[in-house]
Amino acid sequence: MDNNAISSFPCSYRMAWEAPFPASIDDVTDAAVWFMRNLDQYNIDPDRIAVAGDSAGGNLAAALCQRLTYDKKYKDLPKMKFQGWFIPPCKPLISLCRHTSKTFKNGLLWC
Repeated sequence: MDNNAISSFPCSYRMAWEAPFPASIDDVTDAAVWFMRNLDQYNIDPDRIAVAGDSAGGNLAAALCQRLTYDKKYKDLPKMKFQGWFIPPCKPLISLCRHTSKTFKNGLLWC
């Protein structure tokens, strides 16, 4: 695959009124785990995986990263290299972003 190419893997999840918590994060986790275990089928570099979401999807993206990082049953999976939140349900930590922007001047984290 071209080094500049981007592949997108959207997934659906059940809403709270369709199924109670933690159904939505379980749906997203199942989709992400399947995708990450099948990266070779799509010629995807496991060192260049990112996750993003809009609004509640941003919250699920953050929860997914927490789950994949701290739940030992996912330790064999590649690690996410970036999280993107579009209209996140949480307020960004402005001081952390300012510190990070100064620390990583080459743009490793954008706030």
